[in-house]
Amino acid sequence: FMLMVVNQATNLTINTKEVVPSLDKNIVVEGNEQKYNEASVGDEITFKLSSTVPDLTDKGYNKYCFVMNDTLSEGFDYIGTSATDNKPVITVGSKTLTAGDYDFTFDSATNSIEIVFKDFLDYGTDTDYIGEDITVTYKAKLNEKAVTTDAGNPNTAGLTYSNDPSHTYTSDKPGNGDVTGKSPDIQTVTYTTGAKVKKIDKDGNPLVGAEFHV
Repeated sequence: FMLMVVNQATNLTINTKEVVPSLDKNIVVEGNEQKYNEASVGDEITFKLSSTVPDLTDKGYNKYCFVMNDTLSEGFDYIGTSATDNKPVITVGSKTLTAGDYDFTFDSATNSIEIVFKDFLDYGTDTDYIGEDITVTYKAKLNEKAVTTDAGNPNTAGLTYSNDPSHTYTSDKPGNGDVTGKSPDIQTVTYTTGAKVKKIDKDGNPLVGAEFHV
């Protein structure tokens, strides 16, 4: 934002250096984005992380860290894009990022992913990208460890970013001693009974579009 200080002799404009990115996470269901959904064990679910390229022009940063972290509950098996490509689809504006544009890590021990955007300051100082959407989409399959109680199966995402223009950052991923901020954690929840129902007719053929209540 901009602060205007006025006295009798001088009008002084001060551009503040605060840049506070945000992160959102949703489940994509038939084209709709929502925080909660219902699914059966074996179903593949699409998750979407969303942010916006902040305006970093003349903010004084030598480098800007921008890291997304997403932790799935043990009721999910991370898939990524497909069974043969475990990386997510990442876009900045109209640009689909390739492997050289980011570092991706999946930690099976914690069931979590980390995405480190490379040279993010370039986006934040380029008028073609400032204000554009950043999206990350991936799939995960609900497994037999899924919780069937009202607690559901939560997934939690957060964003870590540089927030001190006077600090010298030496890497795209912040390390010990680097000054960073963190967005509030965003959570989605998938509920399930654990049962997977297949709709068939008396001859065993699948019923397309059939609706019923259990």
